[in-house]
Amino acid sequence: MNRGILETQMEPKLTLELTQTEAQNLVNLLDVATKAGGIQNARVALPLVEKVMVEAQKAFGQPAPAE
Repeated sequence: MNRGILETQMEPKLTLELTQTEAQNLVNLLDVATKAGGIQNARVALPLVEKVMVEAQKAFGQPAPAE
């Protein structure tokens, strides 16, 4: 049995609580990092921004704005 493949697919998860302002600030920070670092940073930032925006919509009724 090859456990290596299964183990790499099951990454530990982190749960983090943010205020609406913190969520907005995080999205803004990711935006700045993307602008400063170009496409490589965008590849990392986009899925994170999407997660924050989905959770902000659930929690606050509106997404954290992406400026």
